[in-house]
Amino acid sequence: MDAEGTRISSRRYLKVAELRAQGKSPEEIRTLRGDSFRQGQPSRHRTDGCRTYMLSKENLTPNEKGGVVHFPPHVMFYARS
Repeated sequence: MDAEGTRISSRRYLKVAELRAQGKSPEEIRTLRGDSFRQGQPSRHRTDGCRTYMLSKENLTPNEKGGVVHFPPHVMFYARS
């Protein structure tokens, strides 16, 4: 990630880790994160946007069936709203 992406994402990762340490289930964490987003609590970008580079051919992600699948290399762009 670029610097702005790291600033935004690291807070989210730390919050999810904190909720896991409190024993929250994945569903509870999704609900709490959704509630926070609806209340406007996510950090806002200080720049026009940021980039996340996921260029490895070894990316793995969970699917809806509970399995893990390969995900192709990609770059994500986030824009300030």
